[in-house]
Amino acid sequence: MEEKSEGEFLPRGIVDLKILPSSKGEFLPRDIVDLYILPRLPLKSLCRFKSVCPRWKTQISLILPTPPNLVYSNCRNSNLSFLTVKENPICEPHLSPQFLRNKRNQVIASCNGLLVFWDKTSGSFYIYNPVTGEADLIPDCPDITENFYNLQNVMVESVGLAFDPSKPNPCYKLVFPIENYVDEIDAHKMHFMVFSSETNRWEISRANINLPSVSDRFSFGSLSFYIGGHLYWILQSSNDILEFDPDGNHACLIPFGAQVNANYNVTIGEWEGRLTCTTIIRGRDIEVWIMNEQQRFSKMYSIGLETILGERGIDIQFLWPLPCEGGKVVLFRMRLTVFSYDPKKRELQEFQIPNDDVLFLYPYEFIVYKKSLVPIPKMPNEP
Repeated sequence: MEEKSEGEFLPRGIVDLKILPSSKGEFLPRDIVDLYILPRLPLKSLCRFKSVCPRWKTQISLILPTPPNLVYSNCRNSNLSFLTVKENPICEPHLSPQFLRNKRNQVIASCNGLLVFWDKTSGSFYIYNPVTGEADLIPDCPDITENFYNLQNVMVESVGLAFDPSKPNPCYKLVFPIENYVDEIDAHKMHFMVFSSETNRWEISRANINLPSVSDRFSFGSLSFYIGGHLYWILQSSNDILEFDPDGNHACLIPFGAQVNANYNVTIGEWEGRLTCTTIIRGRDIEVWIMNEQQRFSKMYSIGLETILGERGIDIQFLWPLPCEGGKVVLFRMRLTVFSYDPKKRELQEFQIPNDDVLFLYPYEFIVYKKSLVPIPKMPNEP
């Protein structure tokens, strides 16, 4: 086997002949260390281990949080397209996996390096790691109309993905929010259908909550975020955040607090392990709110759009916030231009979406993504 230079990593499934000695004189293959041990270590340990050697520094840089990346489905050919605030040439993702070809696929969820695709033709779901190229077909969801007779809304495009690779024997879970009308109490309830890779089956969660009275169907204003073991969505028809614990079968509504109305565009994100809400007050300001341990929101930033955009001649009436992970920058979009603004440095960057990539993209079709070498957990009966 050809010897690999420092800073270079091996393709999945190949064991390097250069192996790492342990303190007892035993040896561990490099691909075991890179793919199965390092990705599951806590952040504090990874930061220390970057100083072990140049190769570990390179490898761990793939695991540590990277600058915000956005991924979206290319409407013309169903491939993936990526936007990143800072280019990272190491381990570029696979942009056109085999299972995407000749299908009407849409990327609908992301969590810790894994993506979920929905095949609009067949209704199937795929789990995919763009760095390693691994992909799995998820078993079809059973017919839920037998359990919900007054089914109002099955929110396929708002499926949540929960995955924590640092846990022992990690598994991933897909969560379907389901709105159902209950005649007996004359109210709408939110239920959850959950798929677990550990059991390889779908189940209806015991968790359900009453929804506020609204005049039309309930809908989500953004895609989901997985933070601290919980999934979050912001609800378009109210000022509430929907929280669901996929392990504890618990759900609740959290008041956002800010008065969101027709003049506000809003999305959720993450900052240092805490949930954020980014709002754009049409024609005025960008505000970033952060949730504390008591599930109350406080304002972190309030920045005038004219201050950010200056003399660029941009119509500030039609800007949409985009999801962001990390909190160091604020992302927003107008048509085919994505803006990244650093409030501390007061720096603004622009990124153009190629015209060939997209016919039309709603803001919630952009999904935060970060690279990871973590393997996809195997389902039972898989080799």
